[in-house]
Amino acid sequence: MGRLVWTNQHRAGQTLDASALPDGHARRSYLGSCNFQGATVIGDIRGSDVLDCDLRGGADLSQAQTYGCIWTGCLVDDTTIFPADSGGLQMIVTLERVRRCIPQLPQAYRQRARDILQALKEGRFLDNQAIIRDVLSTAKGRQVAQQLLDLLAAYPGAVERVKAIFAFAAASACENPRSVVTVDWFDGTVVTIDRDNLPPLPRPDDRYELDQWILAQAGPSPDLIHGRNVYTASIRPSLSIFIVSQADDWLWCLPRQGY
Repeated sequence: MGRLVWTNQHRAGQTLDASALPDGHARRSYLGSCNFQGATVIGDIRGSDVLDCDLRGGADLSQAQTYGCIWTGCLVDDTTIFPADSGGLQMIVTLERVRRCIPQLPQAYRQRARDILQALKEGRFLDNQAIIRDVLSTAKGRQVAQQLLDLLAAYPGAVERVKAIFAFAAASACENPRSVVTVDWFDGTVVTIDRDNLPPLPRPDDRYELDQWILAQAGPSPDLIHGRNVYTASIRPSLSIFIVSQADDWLWCLPRQGY
């Protein structure tokens, strides 16, 4: 696979062309604490962990395929350019697009919109329940929410993601993001993963390496045609792990809610 592992690298102003790599892609890469200010990313980086990176100063992702990427802790600003379709319903990208739309909302609702975004970024879901319920309790608030959806309509998947954000923050059943997942194969093999007590990984929150650990714990299965395969879609704030039939099935077959 074309996976890259970059940590603490200075790539400001450079071009990362995944299509020029030997495998023609850089899927499931790990890019941690790198400086990508003003950099250009081209090609297929789907499923990559882009963590605590600096994407300000005109970083251009408009030519990249980014479905399944995680952007936790990344710095972005008004000049950061995202793909028109981020390739999934990614929270961080959508929150940034919402932030850019806030100045177009009525003045009375702008601060509450900022509060909602900040609470989501910090994982303060209970705070968001109160804020969102208050906004949606009035006809004007519902009108403003619809105005925001209309502004985001140009971005594929963004409207669905915002609706999911509102539902997630307002629903009492979702007060606490899932922290423990049990991966259960049909042959009776079970592996339990605790987000707050992860196994030792080479790098923090490396989803690919977590998948390798899960598979090592499960061991081989002669009853499965393509062997065991698993895909961690998200570690934080909510742990989401899927069993897949073949190693690359996550590219085509997974439910895209939230990712």
